[in-house]
Amino acid sequence: MVNYDLDELKVGENRVVVGRKDGYDLYARDIAPGNGWSRALYAPECTWPQGADLCVLVEWHPYPTVGSNWLPG
Repeated sequence: MVNYDLDELKVGENRVVVGRKDGYDLYARDIAPGNGWSRALYAPECTWPQGADLCVLVEWHPYPTVGSNWLPG
C-alpha cells in the first residue's frame, strides 16, 4: 500500500520490465534525472508508536547528482 503511494508520487521504485531471461522478468528503475527513489520496508510491530495502525521504514536513495545531507551515525 505504501509502495503504491510512493510510486504514485513518482518517488517510488518505479520498476519497469525491460526484458525476460530464463522465464523471469528483468527490471530496471525509471528514475527521472534530479529525483531519487524510495521504498517502504516492513517495521516490526514492537517498534510501532503506541496506537499506530501501520508503521513502515522508508529507504530513500537520492539520484547520484542530488546527493544527500543525511549521514548515518
